[in-house]
Amino acid sequence: MKTYELSEKRRYDYQLTVDYAEEKGLEKGLERGRIEGRHEGAKKGRHETTLFIARQMKDKGASLEFIVATTGLTSEQLKKI
Repeated sequence: MKTYELSEKRRYDYQLTVDYAEEKGLEKGLERGRIEGRHEGAKKGRHETTLFIARQMKDKGASLEFIVATTGLTSEQLKKI
């Protein structure tokens, strides 16, 4: 091969390597984002469930101290529901 052709082949091979690495990095980042999103969604769901239960307990006449001890919510959070 001529020097110019060899240089062009190396540049092309390098660009293919960079493109592949970028694609894999993007895929990995998207997967990490999906995992974090699922974790955040599950956390939010658990919190909403806790609030629902606390609201039910409050409506049934349970004391605030009992609800705080049972749900782990603060008295400030209970006052908002």
